[in-house]
Amino acid sequence: MTFALFFALAAAPPSLSFAQCDIDFDGSTAQDSSYGFVVLDHQGFNDDMYLNVNVDGRWEVENALVVVSPPFGQQQRQGFHFSLGVPDGTDVTTVMTGYSVTPGPVAVPPPLATAAPVGSKLESVRGTAGSVIFHTPAKPWVGKTKKLPVGSKGEITGVPNQPCGPNQCVPTAISNLLKWLKSKFPGWKLPDDKTSIPAIAAALGWGATGVPFNQWVEAKRTFLKPFGIKTTKHNQNEGDVDKMIMGLNSGMCVIEMEVGMEDQDGGHCVAVTSMTKLEGGKCQVTVVHDPVQKNGATDPVTETITFEMSTGKVTDGPPWAKDKKVHGFAMECMPMVKK
Repeated sequence: MTFALFFALAAAPPSLSFAQCDIDFDGSTAQDSSYGFVVLDHQGFNDDMYLNVNVDGRWEVENALVVVSPPFGQQQRQGFHFSLGVPDGTDVTTVMTGYSVTPGPVAVPPPLATAAPVGSKLESVRGTAGSVIFHTPAKPWVGKTKKLPVGSKGEITGVPNQPCGPNQCVPTAISNLLKWLKSKFPGWKLPDDKTSIPAIAAALGWGATGVPFNQWVEAKRTFLKPFGIKTTKHNQNEGDVDKMIMGLNSGMCVIEMEVGMEDQDGGHCVAVTSMTKLEGGKCQVTVVHDPVQKNGATDPVTETITFEMSTGKVTDGPPWAKDKKVHGFAMECMPMVKK
């Protein structure tokens, strides 16, 4: 089993074991339910940790808190229920899986690493009506994400910064970031010619006056879905900023940001290269873009923008952003593949 692990002085590395639940309803047993159960065996950590488990390409255990119980060095076990992704009555004997145990929450699931056997586990449910077999559908385990402290930063480096033509800011920002992802994941199945500005503009249905934020995000989601990319929309609030900081630090996610007038659909889109939480409920971002958009008449630049996480108002930044509002962010994360 391949895993990412950060802890000190443990006597042995952690391990996972899987089981499929048979559910006893007041004497009537439903064999091979859709519920899975994963147990993390470990010998203690210096602090609370977070478990993430990928099962057959699904993020089934997401940022589950692993509670530290003294004494250190003594075998400890903690289990989590999740969905096996199959109908009740389907016998599951093996799953493909990968997992991580980390000191903080993560923004993307661990890659699949190995096949793991699945045993059986009996669960009892009492108080059901006679022999009627009923239970709610199994779901992934989703834990709570820690609030990141002031000063937390997410960053990617080496993002291309291409010049572009008038009103091509969105396809250019997306092109810059897809080219960066391709450089990090050369085996990714997205063809190189699909990362160009013209190809992305065509995929988005881009016109001379651009496309509103929600519309281009949905078009981009449709464009990238066949290549395994997950696209999510985010706001400027602190919870979403935390998720985006973690996404940048994972090395598998990229982010576009649009800023514009509060009462207008249109705005200017840029590629985000870093996000940092500041005092006073603010966030600072660095972005790359072509501020002139005259097909290379000037060099593209890296600029800095600060906004209020509560309102989205830009308090500091270049003229095209100052005193305007963050319309939103679009984050694309790589599929669960190895680099």
